Amino acid sequence: MIIGHVGKTPDIVEFEHNNTLKASFTVATTEKHKKRNGEEVVETEWHKGECWAKLASIVEECVRKGVMVYVEGKQKHDQYEKHGVQKTHSFIQATEIKVLTPKNKYNESGND
Repeated sequence: MIIGHVGKTPDIVEFEHNNTLKASFTVATTEKHKKRNGEEVVETEWHKGECWAKLASIVEECVRKGVMVYVEGKQKHDQYEKHGVQKTHSFIQATEIKVLTPKNKYNESGND
């Protein structure tokens, strides 16, 4: 589970052979703490996420850049080879997404 702000309007892909939607998105989480010397440290992590079918339709309709969201799901890892180097792509396979920013507080036009 993570709570954070969406980095950009999600990418939506429709697979024509079975009319299934896939939504890909990024969410930034921020953690603040103080060092022993009193200096405040702000750390931001970016998380990639994806969801499918009905949940992807909801994301397409409701999620925009800057919106705060709650994302629940499983951490997944895809391995692939690029230029002879083994790589791993980690992401959250979302099973639930809730928009936490009220509709009147964000730009519904989807402009990035």
